[in-house]
Amino acid sequence: MDEDFTFEPTGPGDWSVLDGVTANHEAAHSVMAVLLGVEVFEVRIDRPIARRRYALGWARMARAEDARKAVLLSIAPLVLEDRVPATLPSLMTDDGDEFDAAVVAFDSGWSEEDWSETVEIARGLLAIPSAKRALKALSGELLARGAIPGPEIKRIVNDAEALSTSGDA
Repeated sequence: MDEDFTFEPTGPGDWSVLDGVTANHEAAHSVMAVLLGVEVFEVRIDRPIARRRYALGWARMARAEDARKAVLLSIAPLVLEDRVPATLPSLMTDDGDEFDAAVVAFDSGWSEEDWSETVEIARGLLAIPSAKRALKALSGELLARGAIPGPEIKRIVNDAEALSTSGDA
């Protein structure tokens, strides 16, 4: 290895395409949480998380109070990325979000119908114009800043909602 090499992590304003994908992904978790009334403590894309393989960012939030909300939080980015499984996912998946959803569904004794209904709910919530605006705004803020605390996440999502109630749908 080159003795003169020093690792320099990217910082806000110096993002790659992968960082944009990560920002969109983590924004989806966060926006879904706010829509469901689940507290978000922080979302970040400026450093990887060590406890998970492949996790380039994360949204840290309170536990959902029921299985449906927990699955909705997990699958939000999968819905946006058009890679949510059409049927109950396997516990053998190597996708972290899909695995989290599969564990909850399995532990809760879900049927294929439960899964399909939940996927449709996620699609519906994320298709709302204010949710789309919130996703775009939060992704942009993540790319600009790298990390956003919970109260600011909620404000960004609520500001997007306020636009739709003021007639700018």
